Amino acid sequence: MRLLRLLIGQVEAGSSDVVLTRESAMYQAACRLLDANPEHRAATRTAIMALRDLLWRVDTVRSILESHTNDPTIAEAVRWLETSDVHQFMRQEP
Repeated sequence: MRLLRLLIGQVEAGSSDVVLTRESAMYQAACRLLDANPEHRAATRTAIMALRDLLWRVDTVRSILESHTNDPTIAEAVRWLETSDVHQFMRQEP
């Protein structure tokens, strides 16, 4: 599935490394297999970009607060702002 997502992304980006087009049978099969129409793929890309932006903001706040962890309240907030699980999820998405 990940390979098919990468293939679709390269075709849509107009990559010169890929000879496939939107009319290619491989591209059409990948779209059907993923059950993804162009609107769905665009919405997914937008959601992932928004999640990356939010993740960056949370990580920035956490890194600023980490210098003040001697305060128990701030230390608790830093623990609540842990994002390693989200980073792991994001590495799985193309």
